[in-house]
Amino acid sequence: MTKWFDLAPEVPFDRIQLTTARVLQQQLPRLRHQYALLLVDCPPMQSDITAAAVTQADLALIPVHPSPLDMLAYSELVPLLRQAQAGNKTLKIQFVINQFVSEHNPWPRRC
Repeated sequence: MTKWFDLAPEVPFDRIQLTTARVLQQQLPRLRHQYALLLVDCPPMQSDITAAAVTQADLALIPVHPSPLDMLAYSELVPLLRQAQAGNKTLKIQFVINQFVSEHNPWPRRC
């Protein structure tokens, strides 16, 4: 998200870079009072930053590719998410399949 944000000519929102789990834990409660919606883009896989974010989140969206290797890699993230959900009863977790191509779906079209 940081690279995309830096390259974008204009975006209709503010960006705040929280570089450590400790900073994220300290700043998210304050930012909740400042903004109607917070989107926290975390590093992939299991990390202390991801853990800090999901413990305070209402919704966790995890983009995944529909491949066996990607699903295996993300299986390491599931215990972290379940642990966060045990401490945060409002947390909803959804895996979002990215780049899914179906025979019945014409998009994207193959050339």
